[in-house]
Amino acid sequence: MTKIRINNYILESPKLDKSKNIINISDIHSNIEVLKKIRKILEKSTAQDDYICITGDMVDTIDDFRNEQMIKELSKIGNISKTFLSLGNHEFIGSDNKKYMCFFNELSSYSDCFCLVKEYDSIVLNNNIIINAINMPLSYYEDAESKLSAYKFIKNIKLNVEKSNFNILLSHTPNWIFKNNKEINNLEILKNMDIILCGHNHGGLMPVFLQDIINNHYGLVGPYSKVFQSNAYGIYNEVDTSILISNGVTKISETSPLGKISHILNKIYIPEIDIINMVQSNEHSLKLKKRSVIKF
Repeated sequence: MTKIRINNYILESPKLDKSKNIINISDIHSNIEVLKKIRKILEKSTAQDDYICITGDMVDTIDDFRNEQMIKELSKIGNISKTFLSLGNHEFIGSDNKKYMCFFNELSSYSDCFCLVKEYDSIVLNNNIIINAINMPLSYYEDAESKLSAYKFIKNIKLNVEKSNFNILLSHTPNWIFKNNKEINNLEILKNMDIILCGHNHGGLMPVFLQDIINNHYGLVGPYSKVFQSNAYGIYNEVDTSILISNGVTKISETSPLGKISHILNKIYIPEIDIINMVQSNEHSLKLKKRSVIKF
């Protein structure tokens, strides 16, 4: 039996004139069978004008034998509703770290799959809604996401983000945002985002019931085997900006230090997706509404 956890959130904003959903999916890591189950959920629950956002690590490595299957399955998700995809760090892993462009070029050939794979990328939608992506380079991940490598990259961002639009940002890793670097914290690009969707930290491998009890955003372990990973999961609400860090679909990848037993450990954790209901309101806030589990 397969279980999928759905985390339902409500995002209130004065910029919205129409209710719609954003579905946030992160860290699939070539898990085709679970992705098929997620597609079945989306086929029943997603409207044609909703947005599906996949925030990186679709594959475990760019050489993975399942990648053609992954492209076909993602294209089927694109048939449900417009689907926007950004890069993670695992798209760089493989024999040729530029090979990911072949993967995304093929995926882009499907009409409703929009691949935002430049370092800074954006697409304009209806009703002044902009979907942006910041894709951190391989050098940032090779440097274990250091504060210096984050700043060197982020200071050159050229995205034109107007406050009057409703701005969605896809960023696989949230960790650069929380580097406590005043140059990064003061970037207008961050202040002008209405919601930032992330993944990467796999919920810190913290069971969800403990996340709800402790609720301090710390995980047990994160990328690079970092113990007590901060910013591992959950919601952050600033004045006009909200950040949602997804727990992800696959908690332990086959290329991780625990890869040899990942198929056993992943049975402990339930794959998760986020559904964010965006509604018009005088105030800006993001809140968890409910969690539910669907069994197959």
